[in-house]
Amino acid sequence: MIAEKLIAQDIRVMLPSPENVPFCISLDALDEYGCPNCGCGQGIIANVASGTVVWICRSCNKATHALCTDTTHSAIALPDGSFPERTKHPLEGMIKDRS
Repeated sequence: MIAEKLIAQDIRVMLPSPENVPFCISLDALDEYGCPNCGCGQGIIANVASGTVVWICRSCNKATHALCTDTTHSAIALPDGSFPERTKHPLEGMIKDRS
């Protein structure tokens, strides 16, 4: 159902592969720093489950797993069956001009 909606909106989503594993960061970091791939602050929510949000960046179309504060692993599995562990946002600690 979600994939059908994304296709209807003509949003191309990059599915994770071994060389394209999505970042897994906190929701707070996503809100503060934007996409961990390109820094864009706009995206759509593609899936939600047990403290995990899969967010798709509108600029680079890459998926990010964003976790609630007390969550350490994504509740949404990757295609290989693994559950990503939360890591530090790559832009954390840097000054970001979002104007």
